[in-house]
Amino acid sequence: MIERDEELRESLRKWQTPDAPASLDERVWRSFQANRLLSNRWKRWALIAAGITLAVGLAGALLRHPDRDQGGQGPHRERELATTLSAAGYVPLDEGRIITTTGNTGAN
Repeated sequence: MIERDEELRESLRKWQTPDAPASLDERVWRSFQANRLLSNRWKRWALIAAGITLAVGLAGALLRHPDRDQGGQGPHRERELATTLSAAGYVPLDEGRIITTTGNTGAN
């Protein structure tokens, strides 16, 4: 068994790999450049898509709450209602009750 190991070692020492063709370097370099350009294009489009998404999201948030920057003075603020009470012409009911409410009843 030792003879075979020595024989194998001797064969491996003598064995030489063939030289690579001269065009191999050029092919590897062109492939690398093509992949790098493709990668840069994807990065560029990803940045553009992220910017558009951010702009649309920000615009949607601002349009949804337009009075946030105006301190409640925008078109969607709660309106104050001025009311005047007068008892002129009041006739009490025979049997009944009067219900009064305060605050916003939801009617605009």
